[in-house]
Amino acid sequence: MGEALQGQGRHEEALACHRRALETYEVLYGEHHPRYAYSMSWIGIALAQTADAVEAMQACRKALDVYVASVGPSHLWAATCHEGLALSYARQGDTRRVEQHQAEAAVILQGVQGVRATGQIERLSQALARVRSDPSGH
Repeated sequence: MGEALQGQGRHEEALACHRRALETYEVLYGEHHPRYAYSMSWIGIALAQTADAVEAMQACRKALDVYVASVGPSHLWAATCHEGLALSYARQGDTRRVEQHQAEAAVILQGVQGVRATGQIERLSQALARVRSDPSGH
């Protein structure tokens, strides 16, 4: 539900859904489970799109740490964390780190999805362009 709302640009509502899911996954699986990290990474992306770059980075880094420990650094969901980090750094105007995390996401997506990754990489580029044009998130 949160991802659908986020896709419609309804970031605040998406954030609330992701937080509810996170609470559920924490009870069911604990903080070191990939499902918990999945919700945490989407919280990071929602926060990055609503201009809370610091909290977004914290959420994405925490999720990335869980993914690396549980499923490895090349898992598709790790790309989501890199996307959130790229958006967060774009909010802060840190072009070097934006490019670093955008490249990390692209490598993972190409490795996992091959040609199908092109659309997702393009959506990330578009989101980054929107953030760069309006870093305040308004």
